[in-house]
Parts: sequence; C-alpha cells; structure tokens
Amino acid sequence: MSVLNKNSTWGRSAVRRKRRSDIQKERPLYMRSRRTPDNYGISESKYNELKYKNALSQQQIEEKRNEIKQTFPAVDPNLIDSYNCLDQGPDGACMIAATFNLLNIVGKNKHHGLVGRNKREKSWSTLKQSRYWNRLYADVVMNVDGNYKKEAGDYDQLLENGAVKLPFVNMLKDPSFRYVPILSGGRENYFNKDVVESHPDDPIRGIRECIEGLLDIKIPIAISWNGHARVVIGYNESELLFADSWGNNWEELNIMTVVDSKGKRQQVEDHFRAGFSSMDKRFIYPNIRDCMYFVEPPTPSVPPPPLTSVQPSPTCSKRCVRPSNKKKQTKSLVRRSTRARKKTPTFSPEHFSTVLKF
Repeated sequence: MSVLNKNSTWGRSAVRRKRRSDIQKERPLYMRSRRTPDNYGISESKYNELKYKNALSQQQIEEKRNEIKQTFPAVDPNLIDSYNCLDQGPDGACMIAATFNLLNIVGKNKHHGLVGRNKREKSWSTLKQSRYWNRLYADVVMNVDGNYKKEAGDYDQLLENGAVKLPFVNMLKDPSFRYVPILSGGRENYFNKDVVESHPDDPIRGIRECIEGLLDIKIPIAISWNGHARVVIGYNESELLFADSWGNNWEELNIMTVVDSKGKRQQVEDHFRAGFSSMDKRFIYPNIRDCMYFVEPPTPSVPPPPLTSVQPSPTCSKRCVRPSNKKKQTKSLVRRSTRARKKTPTFSPEHFSTVLKF
C-alpha cells in the first residue's frame, strides 16, 4: 500500500486534521481487543527496572554509532553520524524534545521563527538549550498556568495547546506537515480506520506497513506511545530505531513489562546509546497513540529547452549571427552606434504582484 498516494489521513495536510476523539465516531469501527493479533499491551509499570547507565567517551560514542549502522543498514549513515539530540534531562519534556529533534532532522528549524535583519534561522545550539524550550514545555505540555483544557499526553493535545505558539503555529501552516491519530482517545479501544482498513482482520499489520512505508522513503516520524515521544528513523527485521532525547554521551538499558493478548507478561529491553534507542517493534506498533511527519511535494520536472543548431555567418569573424528570414547582412558590423542606449525600465513591487498575481 502506498501511504502517500492514499486518499486518507495519511495524505492530508494537518490544517484540517482528524483528532483522536474523531476515531470512535467513524464507521466502520476497528476495535482493539484481546482477540486482535499481535496486540501487546504496555504494563503501567513502564520503565520499572534500570539495568545500567554509563557515560560514554567520544571514542565510545563513535563505536556505538558504528554498531548502529551495521544493525540498521537501511538508515542514512550521515544521519547517524551527525545526529546531535536535544537532551530533555530528567524532565518529562519528551513531547517538546521529539518535536524539536524532528524539525532539526528534516531541516525545518525556520518554524521556530527567524531573527535579525537578515531573517536567519535560529541555530540548533540555541534551540536545544533547556533555557530556550523549558518555558514552552511548562506552558503547552504541563499547562502550569491553566490556559488549556488539559496537559499534553500526545501530539493531538500538544498541537491544540500550542496552536498559536512557535513552532507549532508554523508547523500547522506548512502544507507538507502531517498529523495522524492512530488510537482513539480515552481508553484507546479503537484504531484509525484510515490506517488499518487495508487489513481489517490484522490492524497491527496496517500500522506497521504505514510506518515502515514512510521509513522506506526516508521520512522520519515522531510518535507518541506509552507515555514517551521519540522520532523513528529506521527499522530492521525485529526492531525500530529511534532518534532519542537523552543526550549523546550516555548508554542506558531499561527493562519494561508488556502483556500479550493472552495475558502473558514479558520483559522487553529498551536500549539507549549515543543518542539513539532501539526496541522490539512488536511491542511498539499496538501502542502508538499518534504521529506526525513532513512530506515534501515532489519537485515538478522541467523539460530542457529544445536544442537548436546555430551556424556562424561566413562573413562575420568576431560575432555569430543567428540565421533568420531577413536578407543576408553584407555590411561589416564593426561600427557601433553612438546613440544612447535605452535604459531598462524599472518596476515597483506592486507591478510584479499585479502581473504575477501573488
């Protein structure tokens, strides 16, 4: 299935977006239940066991990233080498961190606003500092001032709370921006039909194909799931690879508990190292609440101008004269006119806006 050509939420601009609350109003309903194949639920214990956490030297960072390249060969190695994540630190600022990391990866830092007379982008070194984004996090995510209905636990609420603030206001105006809800709100009992209707008896497969279809064409996706937000940049046979937000110079292994459709509990590793994390993808797809990404429109191909054969005039040694239907020039073109050349007319911006209909 081509997720980009599909006439569904996957191909719409986010300006008039479907909300998570809209999913259960649509028909047919695709219910999430214990009978859903591969439906692994996440235990409320979440990251209940930290195995280890170590600081990494620069040499160790390079070694870890080289290992990631070998484990995920389809991911752009330049992205792995150059990734410089926003470190959310001990705060639960993953929604802001994932949004900022996504914008930086896809080259959309202009959405944070332009500064100076030259209207230049803010530098990534400025944007990733906690003093820059901490107030935004407290406002649109934590709702510390009570300006919104509730805190943001997914991108749906984040985009609502931040609708008039940078960078969200510019993201929503960007025609290449996409927001896609996957699970309904509340108890999260239903799947977005636009995502799973291609496989009504196996909705998790529909989610997997949509996510991996975007990754196949090198589109990173910010997802919210299980109380955490990350940017997916690749996958292999068994795992997803995330551009994460816990710093470049750390390695950490967490054990989380998942419950399969039969109620059996399993312990799953969530391995973070050198700015990236990876995890068994079977336990991620059933629990994605929503996601957002950018799809740039294809550049129209302009056909080259037709080739014309221009032959030089045999009577001209210094210039080439295009052939025409006029009589052949016999006089030498040495003498130059002494008349003042006509000045090129100048036009006001209003003229161009009228002619080009901006």
